[in-house]
Amino acid sequence: EVAASIDDTRVFNDDGTVYDANGNIGNGQRERLLANLTMPLDPLCQAGFTVQAAGNLSHSEVDDPATGQPRPFSGDHPFDGWVSLTKDMPRHRLRMGMTLASPSVYRSYKANEFERDSYPARLSAFVEYRPRAQWTVRLFGERMTQVPTYRDRTIYDGLRGDTAIDYVEQRALNTGMMVGLNVQHTFQD
Repeated sequence: EVAASIDDTRVFNDDGTVYDANGNIGNGQRERLLANLTMPLDPLCQAGFTVQAAGNLSHSEVDDPATGQPRPFSGDHPFDGWVSLTKDMPRHRLRMGMTLASPSVYRSYKANEFERDSYPARLSAFVEYRPRAQWTVRLFGERMTQVPTYRDRTIYDGLRGDTAIDYVEQRALNTGMMVGLNVQHTFQD
């Protein structure tokens, strides 16, 4: 049980205008199941490989102040997770790896709109080199699959739950792949 759930709610000005704000929308429920795994693969294959994974199952429910119907909390998503494979090569002072993050969906309930962002599976990778104990050079890539995020917005003519749908906006947002280089030096006494 979540007492006094904080979520997007409607705020009315004295002149009748309405805007979104975070506020108490009443009691709700949230249940989560988290799982984590770290498993060295040395006994199964070549030394230095490690698999890590994490997952999060989530269910939330609160009565929507605009419609009176049950809905999830804004920002909650039913599942997210990732799995990562890394290879340590201490003799060469190298470490490399990749991570695959699961698809996820985020919903947001506002005074006059409903928004859903659908994120695809995302792949990232890195190679890290430590020329000396105090130095780390890391080359990395993010969003390597370059699949867009889809954003659907349903805009209402007035208050959501009280008026008809004005229009539906659908966008494919693709920020492209990001490649970067980090150089880090640790200062020691």
